[in-house]
Amino acid sequence: NAFTESLPSEMARMRSLKSFKISSNQIQGAIPPGIEDLESIQSFVINDNNITSGFNETFCALGDALSTEITADCDEISCPCCTTCCVDNEGDDEENSGASTSTCTMNFPFICAANARTFEKAEDRGAVCQCENDDTELLCTDTTCR
Repeated sequence: NAFTESLPSEMARMRSLKSFKISSNQIQGAIPPGIEDLESIQSFVINDNNITSGFNETFCALGDALSTEITADCDEISCPCCTTCCVDNEGDDEENSGASTSTCTMNFPFICAANARTFEKAEDRGAVCQCENDDTELLCTDTTCR
């Protein structure tokens, strides 16, 4: 695609939207207000665009239980709750001269911390969940399951 416009504010009214993937376009501007109210959203992928702002703490709360995959260009937009962060790379070999590509990595500390909060723990018995091994492994002790 080659979409170049900004995201419409009417997006916030799409209450049953489950997946929104617009990577590798030229979308510009901010994520419109009200996106945080999309309770059904499971995937929100906006990397490789020119989006400059719009992730606020309310929107980031959507990813708290990791029911939402959030991918963005974290070097261009503040996104503390992204599950995957991408960084643009300029091509400097003859084959890709001038071409732009992205390198994306998973945000393991956020994913681990979010998963740790989803367990119901019997804290009165000292139950804990903690991230170990550079936040790539979640270890829980004495959890209560429903």
